[in-house]
Amino acid sequence: MLRRAHNSMPLAAGPAGAAPQWVQLLPAGTFTGRDGAGPYSLDDPQAVIAATLAAAAGADLPIDYDHQILWSRNNGQPAIAGGWLKGFG
Repeated sequence: MLRRAHNSMPLAAGPAGAAPQWVQLLPAGTFTGRDGAGPYSLDDPQAVIAATLAAAAGADLPIDYDHQILWSRNNGQPAIAGGWLKGFG
């Protein structure tokens, strides 16, 4: 069964409707998910950003549903992207 994620939030536009320069996806430090999962710890955000960009090797970063990109090879379900993060590097 394919489940859809329902976590979203509006983003404030920058000057003249431009995209914002910074969007926080996770808080630094220790945090718990809205569903009570966790606690999770993000002690070095810059290291996570650097590792993510290195792994992407210049490709756009997909935002998928239910982390399906990680599981599709094993479960045979499609990895549907809700969008892509672009313009890094």
